[in-house]
Amino acid sequence: MMREKRNMPKLRFPEFIQEWKTSKIGEQFQLVSGQHLNPDQYSNIKESDASTPYFTGPSDFTTDQDLLTKWSIKQTRSSLNGDLLFTVKGSGVGSMMIQSFPEVSIGRQLMALRTSKGNTFFLFQRLHALRNYYVALASGNMIPGLTRGDIISTKLNFPTLPEQQKIATFLTAVDRRIALLKQKKEKLEAYKKGVMQQLFSRQIRFKQDD
Repeated sequence: MMREKRNMPKLRFPEFIQEWKTSKIGEQFQLVSGQHLNPDQYSNIKESDASTPYFTGPSDFTTDQDLLTKWSIKQTRSSLNGDLLFTVKGSGVGSMMIQSFPEVSIGRQLMALRTSKGNTFFLFQRLHALRNYYVALASGNMIPGLTRGDIISTKLNFPTLPEQQKIATFLTAVDRRIALLKQKKEKLEAYKKGVMQQLFSRQIRFKQDD
């Protein structure tokens, strides 16, 4: 008698035993498409408290208020705090971030994924693993880019919400650790470069016991 194949990962946290359920992204998340703004509909400075940050692509992705470069004057399609911003057009297809401002106007290169059913950080990790797939899919379309249907029709395996949260917390902590190690590596490389420049220009010499 054949054993029924269960929809469960090989590696998981031991407290979870439920099967994962296959579902389309569109069944778990609401998708908000971005909208193009004309130059007279946004500004490079915040003109009033009613202005909202305006993201047109991954080059605008930031969580730092001081690094915002564009502000929407006109009320338009918006991403809310906690949404997953996903790049669907241009060279940055597949680039993502979790949006942390109260509200952000988004251009047509972006879509926002929002949910009350699942964990957005879990979805971030799942879609990150599929980025190469989306890049290939976008390049194969008549007009390079991803359609709304490309996103919402993607089928993924979803665990229960508590397991989604546990996985997302763990992988987010790993991402932070990787980011810190990259910063450390960059600082060491800059230090080495500075030392080499001084060594080879005879600006410094080591003492005998160095």
